[in-house]
Amino acid sequence: MRLFRLCYFAPHLITGMSLVLSSLVFAQTTQPSASQLLGTFAWQSYADSNANHFDEALISITVTEQAGQQLQVRARVDLGEGKASDDYVRNPFVKLHGQTQYIFQGTIGGKKAEPNADRLVPYDTLLVFPQPLGTITGWHLGYESYVDGSHPTTPPVGQRESPALLDTVAPQLRNVRLSSISSTTVTIRCETDEPARTQVQYGPTLTYGNFSPPTSALAIEHAIQLTGLSPNTGYHYRVIASDAAGNAVYSTDATFASARHAPDTLTVRDDFNRADLGPDWTREPEFWQITEGELDHTPEAWKSWRYLTVYNPVSNGDGREIIEVSYRWGKNVTALGVREGALALMVDEDSPHANGYWLWHRYGQVWLWTINNGEYVGGRDLGRWHGASDPGAGDVVTIKIRQEQDGNYFDYYINGDYSATAEDPARHFPKSENWYVGFFLRGEEMNNEIDEFSLTYIQKPGIAPEAPAPIAAQNNDARPPQEFFIDSNYPNPFQYLTQMSLHLNVASRVSAAIYNLQGQEILSLYQGSLPTGSHQLRWHGTTETGQAASNGIYFLHVLFTTDNGTKEMLTRRLILAR
Repeated sequence: MRLFRLCYFAPHLITGMSLVLSSLVFAQTTQPSASQLLGTFAWQSYADSNANHFDEALISITVTEQAGQQLQVRARVDLGEGKASDDYVRNPFVKLHGQTQYIFQGTIGGKKAEPNADRLVPYDTLLVFPQPLGTITGWHLGYESYVDGSHPTTPPVGQRESPALLDTVAPQLRNVRLSSISSTTVTIRCETDEPARTQVQYGPTLTYGNFSPPTSALAIEHAIQLTGLSPNTGYHYRVIASDAAGNAVYSTDATFASARHAPDTLTVRDDFNRADLGPDWTREPEFWQITEGELDHTPEAWKSWRYLTVYNPVSNGDGREIIEVSYRWGKNVTALGVREGALALMVDEDSPHANGYWLWHRYGQVWLWTINNGEYVGGRDLGRWHGASDPGAGDVVTIKIRQEQDGNYFDYYINGDYSATAEDPARHFPKSENWYVGFFLRGEEMNNEIDEFSLTYIQKPGIAPEAPAPIAAQNNDARPPQEFFIDSNYPNPFQYLTQMSLHLNVASRVSAAIYNLQGQEILSLYQGSLPTGSHQLRWHGTTETGQAASNGIYFLHVLFTTDNGTKEMLTRRLILAR
């Protein structure tokens, strides 16, 4: 990208304007860097030494890089009374050429507070990008164009021509780190000091040999996922960051090892294509309904933020880790409805009066608050992060959930495009490993309907203790199993998960494996010692590499070996039909 520096107007251009300039408080007094040029700059006006009172207007200038070497310049005024004007832009897009001085003049309007609150008064703002004649100590962003009792004054326009300044400085990479390592994927995260695109060079040796696709959008926070890795393999990698001008920087070499076994990734969905919401959503039933195949409020939901519904078929914990939640805004959703509808995350119980986070997108920002007993009253505002424009009717929202040592992170995507990341370093939630997700919507007929909900989680293959049968739990003298045996698996056939109970009459070493019809072992399901009692064995239809097994007939072989060397083999037939 081409970067231009803002500087003061030359003295001869501001003759007779000393009264105006004496009222300015500059927002920046140091030489601007490349990363500071794109963004929002502001100043606050006050009364001058002669007691000429200005309306206290906070004026912001936003310079945004567009495609094709264009800049968009927008100006906005917020009066001291806290009200903001509409944005007005004159010639908002300007094509950049190499040997020209660029003068951007935008007109912004604000309402004068005194003496006549109904009179609209224009403010003229001028931004000049000449080649500096010496050291830059600050920049002049324009001025408020009137004082009480005076008329607006047109700002002067500079005539100097000089070449543009070409950006030759590469971005700086910071905080390169790993997250979410599995046997076939890994996510690499980093930050840059200016908007940049990133990609990762990786491979089993220092020659690398592979590149991830470059990220499509310029950003300062980056997450690059590598896929198709080999399980239980060491890799070298480095990150490459390039700004819009093509200046590139490489991180130092680092390494990681993929996991031996990948957890199964499973997704559950609810499209709401039915008449009744049913038992999967815990709620106050008088306030929730399905309307034209979408989750909606009833007319009785007349209060504001106090309507929570919790999805109960799948919760985090017990070997499950929720990593992503997605939904589609309803077909009749309005901009107001989007601002008044949120996801509920890390909810601490299956109840409409639970606690947790609520996350939503409004006014081009991602907002994160806490829910207090099913309501916003008493909750905390944890922050707001600038992102893309708000989603609208039919748009798909996806939240990627990351629980890391330094906090909880929620990556917000709209139709697959990254918007922003909300974070909670204090980790107010979850209160335990077990938590739920759901929706937290404002009532009062806000047109904030929800459609096509999905929840994605990972489930590690293997073995877990089985809860006692109800009859055994009622009898403190219940005896252990009288022999080794395995219950029939359920369901059978199955699509994604089948499970069976192992019963051991003495403590044993257990070896469980899955074989195909050719007698080939495709997965070592469990190896280890188990005490006397009942245990549950699960298979999610995957192979040793974490890939989905093809449909067909498979056999579970379980070998029991006691401490005295006695061995017994049991087999069960499993039918996979996705």
